[in-house]
Parts: sequence; C-alpha cells; structure tokens
Amino acid sequence: MANSLMQSGEVAAAEQARKAYARARLLAERALDSMQGNVQALLALAYYCATLNDIPCAKQQQSRAVAAGIDSGVGFYWSALVQVQLGDIEAAAEATQAALDHGYPQTVILSDPQLAQVWSQNQFAAARQASF
Repeated sequence: MANSLMQSGEVAAAEQARKAYARARLLAERALDSMQGNVQALLALAYYCATLNDIPCAKQQQSRAVAAGIDSGVGFYWSALVQVQLGDIEAAAEATQAALDHGYPQTVILSDPQLAQVWSQNQFAAARQASF
C-alpha cells in the first residue's frame, strides 16, 4: 500500500507513505534491538531506509544481512527489493535469481511491480514465457 501511495505522484499520498515507511523503519530498528543479526529484520530495515532515501543506512543494513548469511527465498526477495531501490539492477537480478533458486514463488516476483525492471532482464526470458 505504501509503495502505491509513494508512486502515486500526489503530495499528500507520498507524505502518508513516507510516514508509514518511517514507522516501519522504527519498528525494524526495535526488532533488531532484541534480535541482533536477524537477516529478515536487517533486510526489512535496509528496504525501509532505501525507500526513505537514506542510502548509507540501506547499504549498511544490506551489508550486515549479507554478512549474516541470506539463506532463504524470502531473504533474497527482500534483498532484490533493496537493490532495486538502490538502483543496482544487476545485483537485484542476482538476488531475484537466488530467490527463485531458493523456492520463492515465481508468481510473486512476476507480479511485483517493483521488480518489473529486473524481471525484464534477458536472463529471465524463458521464465517469463513459461509463466504465460
């Protein structure tokens, strides 16, 4: 929902989305206080930071998650979302492939508008055609 608000172009909607992401960031930071090194919390925080355009925070949390060891489809999916927000489509494509390799549902990736630029990469051509 917040993504839709952020991308709507309406100032009030974008501000509402920014507030939602700021709240989510605060909750992720609190979660990390009690779950040090939790990869999912680190990736969530990286995503919220990136969405709020706090690039140093996003990169730091992404690096911490990688160091802790991303080992699940959902983790690689979040990593791909972070990389898209950071503008690194190549890294996002690698994370997307890793998410698929770890069993993350292709239909979820295909339907996520945030990953449209990634999904359009040539390496996913066969998967795109198989999904239709």
